[in-house]
Amino acid sequence: ANQGLCSGTLISPRLVLTARHCVAKTVSMVMCPATGVQITGHHRASELSILVGEDVASARVVAHGHSLIEPSGVTLCEADIAVIVLDEPVTSAKPLAVRAVGPTLGDHVRAVGFGRPGDRDPAGKKLLREHVRVQSVTSAEFTVGEATCSGDSGGPALDEDTSEIIGVVSRSGPS
Repeated sequence: ANQGLCSGTLISPRLVLTARHCVAKTVSMVMCPATGVQITGHHRASELSILVGEDVASARVVAHGHSLIEPSGVTLCEADIAVIVLDEPVTSAKPLAVRAVGPTLGDHVRAVGFGRPGDRDPAGKKLLREHVRVQSVTSAEFTVGEATCSGDSGGPALDEDTSEIIGVVSRSGPS
């Protein structure tokens, strides 16, 4: 089976917020600004399993995808966000609120994901990166001063004070 690991955040009992590249088939290297087509196809929503837990090894499947909500277009730049509509509500985890406005330059966020802290480390344990500084902001994206872990894609960037979601982990550079 084609398996990958992305993080996501429950924003209502039937909706998971994640990165678009987690639910789409993409070219192997994504650079922005885009120089061509980056999205080459889509995964079927029903192929997506939603797990809840602190560690992927002990997490349990609580739902599957029913459908996807994502931007149109064939590039990920300033559009790497998607919502998975679930086939059944998730009641074993509390949804997080989405803040109405994004961060401003100099704000700090908390990044959460289930990636690998190092090249030789296994993925799948919940990790937090605190006090990550926002270095630039556009109308659709912001960049931070530290990369998150490989596999954190789709995980939330949270307001450090309110724990509201203010973004989704997308691309990363050197850690």
